[in-house]
Amino acid sequence: MTIVDDALIPVPPADVSHISRKWLDLPYTDLSPAQKLDIYLPKEGKGPFPVILYIHGGAFALGDKRNIEVLPYLKA
Repeated sequence: MTIVDDALIPVPPADVSHISRKWLDLPYTDLSPAQKLDIYLPKEGKGPFPVILYIHGGAFALGDKRNIEVLPYLKA
């Protein structure tokens, strides 16, 4: 969910099914089960690849790392 004008607005998750090289929900610490990250790679190539770090915010209370807002970053 996202806050818009003090109201909670449901935000749909991004459809990442078209991305074949991905690792989803990898824990990056053991402090909280909510602390997970996703890794997406281009369809081809061995790398190294540039990194885009997308931090959605939300203080572990609102939103999700895979909300639809991430889609523009995955089109590159």
